[in-house]
Amino acid sequence: MLTFNEVITHKHENEHDLEHVLEYKKQFSTPKIFDANGNINKRWYVYYSYRDPKSGKLKRMKNIYGKANSFKTKADRYTLLNLYKRRLFKLLKDGYNPFIDNTEYHSDKLKKAPKKVEPKTEISKPILQLVKKEASKNDLTIDNAFNRAIELKTNVIGEKSLDDYKSRLKGLNKWLKKNHKTVVYINELNKKLVLDYLNQVQLNSSARNRNNYRTVFSTIFQVLEDNELIDKNFITQISILKTTPKRHKTYTIKEQNEIFEYLEVNDNNENLIEVVPVKASAGYLAGYDDPEYIEQLQKIKLPFLPTGKHRAFPIKGDSMLPMKDGAFVIGRFVEDRSEIKTGKTYVLVTLNDGMVYKRVYNNIDLNNSLLLMSDNKTYNDYSVPIDEILEIWEFTCSINTQEYSEEELKISSILGMFNELGVELKALNKIN
Repeated sequence: MLTFNEVITHKHENEHDLEHVLEYKKQFSTPKIFDANGNINKRWYVYYSYRDPKSGKLKRMKNIYGKANSFKTKADRYTLLNLYKRRLFKLLKDGYNPFIDNTEYHSDKLKKAPKKVEPKTEISKPILQLVKKEASKNDLTIDNAFNRAIELKTNVIGEKSLDDYKSRLKGLNKWLKKNHKTVVYINELNKKLVLDYLNQVQLNSSARNRNNYRTVFSTIFQVLEDNELIDKNFITQISILKTTPKRHKTYTIKEQNEIFEYLEVNDNNENLIEVVPVKASAGYLAGYDDPEYIEQLQKIKLPFLPTGKHRAFPIKGDSMLPMKDGAFVIGRFVEDRSEIKTGKTYVLVTLNDGMVYKRVYNNIDLNNSLLLMSDNKTYNDYSVPIDEILEIWEFTCSINTQEYSEEELKISSILGMFNELGVELKALNKIN
């Protein structure tokens, strides 16, 4: 049986760019790419949700990895995962359903696809492709190869890093033209020539600078290899020289915290906190990972907050009394799920329930889920699988937008409220 993931990563003859179609959002979410914030040491994938025919709710489907994680550059991973994302969206739009067997439907699609007409030639196709491939490599000059590699690194690394790459490649190219004028094409450049240049860099500066040159060259040649412009990245065979680093000053914990706090501020020296307004809270689920959406949120400054990334979320309803409807909870972003503490309150962004503020009990080790409880016991507890939790923000402080009335502040009213919550406060009863 052809699985749904195999259908996504299967090669089709025709590939089209797909436009966003709002009407299909009802059955499934728009596929997105998880890129681990650009960390290529972690697994990247395409993820989406589809409406479960039994529960009627959107359910997170199995992540689609394909061969993306076999590539070692961001550009290659984005290219392949964007291809998977477009294919997935087209298949979902055409009626593919991950809850059923789609083999028969897929077979019909392949039958309807136009057949390719093979050209009549005495040279076999693999040999012809090899000849064309070798010809293209032989015709590629060193200048053109380096320019192409730099072009492919654009939007993958920062502008300063890109300028550094250009400067180091320019130095190598200039040295080649001065000392090895006959070396013009990229396939003529070899390990011995590059090693000679690196040795000169070391003698003129330092072993550390030489290693930095080697790192840049290895990155560029890996791009050329990945795009089949050269056969092999021979820079990886050049060893890294051992250096004796200069020991820098060790900072205390207090000094480190002060540095981190300084790094968190903007140009006006303000600790800025994005505020999710009540009207925009419904759209937060769709825009929480969209930098443009976050950028347009209003910002406030609270100088007394601890170190970390904070955000303000609106509170709706009375499930977390005495927190009033309309109040704002300031939460610190929790990146490591293992830091979730049982009994603490958190703002959670979930796949099916959107944004909620609850008291959390960590059951990840038990059943890979979190138990969410309301302080108002008229509301039922419920569990959410950890895979359905998109963001977690630990309570830091709250901002009330409404004043408590005199009646609400009376001991009798407070006792009544806590009694409704099933809490026995004998000490307060005696005082009353």
